[in-house]
Amino acid sequence: MNGRRPHWGAMIVVAGVVSGCGGGSGDGSGETVERSSTTTRPSIVAGGNVNLITGADARKAIAPEDFHFYDMQGFRAFWHHSYANSSLKLLISAIGPKKLLDHLESFRTTTQDPDARTAAAQFIELIHAAYTSYGSVDTHAFIVGLQKLAPFNKRNAAGEWEFKLDSDVFSKEQDPQQFLALFSELFRLDTLPGWSFDLDETYVHQGQERAHKREKSRFQMFQPIDLGRIRPEDVARLNLQKIVDLLHAQDEAQIRWNDADTAPTTVQVIRQVSIPDAENFDRLTISLQGTLAGATTLSIKGAVTLPAVDQKTGKKLLLTLRPKEIVAWANSRYSIRIKNHELEWMKHSESSVLPAESGDDKDNAQLVNFAVTNIVPAP
Repeated sequence: MNGRRPHWGAMIVVAGVVSGCGGGSGDGSGETVERSSTTTRPSIVAGGNVNLITGADARKAIAPEDFHFYDMQGFRAFWHHSYANSSLKLLISAIGPKKLLDHLESFRTTTQDPDARTAAAQFIELIHAAYTSYGSVDTHAFIVGLQKLAPFNKRNAAGEWEFKLDSDVFSKEQDPQQFLALFSELFRLDTLPGWSFDLDETYVHQGQERAHKREKSRFQMFQPIDLGRIRPEDVARLNLQKIVDLLHAQDEAQIRWNDADTAPTTVQVIRQVSIPDAENFDRLTISLQGTLAGATTLSIKGAVTLPAVDQKTGKKLLLTLRPKEIVAWANSRYSIRIKNHELEWMKHSESSVLPAESGDDKDNAQLVNFAVTNIVPAP
């Protein structure tokens, strides 16, 4: 392979996944994953006493509800499957192994597709192996076996490219974002609460406001952010908060304001993040698209905030989010960095799982997943 890099990839240098993530909590802020809300939902604190067992059966004794206290083992497949391995780890870590296992068990008992039922059972075994086996987990058979299932093989019938899971030649679709969309469709991850949200748009022209409902053709696991919207003079001062702000930043659009208009009109677009049920909103994943005018280094030591409206209550809220998983591209491979329950960044690169180092500064971030750690009324 000759060092393919996705042409759509975000040209953002993630330093040590980014600066300050070479171990520990990084910023010394005493960060926890405690979450408070405006209702009586109890706070959740990652931690607790875990009895460690030594010897040959050490990992086999871990119960699924305790998997999240441990780092996953490495995943190994063919060299060109790094996009799939990083995607699988993002799902397991972001959703939580126990919650994902429960969902897959439910899916396995309700699906009418015998091949999908078998794939669910295989994925369940893979998750268990990730936390209970010694050494890396062979994922090749599972990944290649997905090819015969509808979300991956129906694309030719629709006149589109088939997602060729076992091809050693990269296509533009073989990236984590495309893989996750099909994988989500297969296992109905859209039915899990806590991921998707809407962006309500309002057009404003000469003091008049008009609501605009954006159509979504499928469950949107990640929110796209176009880095091309960032002006060259702002690149040097760019940080993660400013990137997240692009989700709801005001913009301009060219539309036909009146049906009889023969030419488009420039209008202002006001965006508002709208969450179906904020009390069950657990995570936010952004997809960094486009390119910046120049490379920059982003710090992920701190938290970001996101204003939103709860569709269930109509209340305006302010969410606090902390980066927890980052899928990046470097050296002809995808890898993922995961912040574990001890608040240490671990770099998962195929079969290797090691603490992230400050020297890991050449990776281009593609997907960033945030954990929602706090919800309060908007000021």
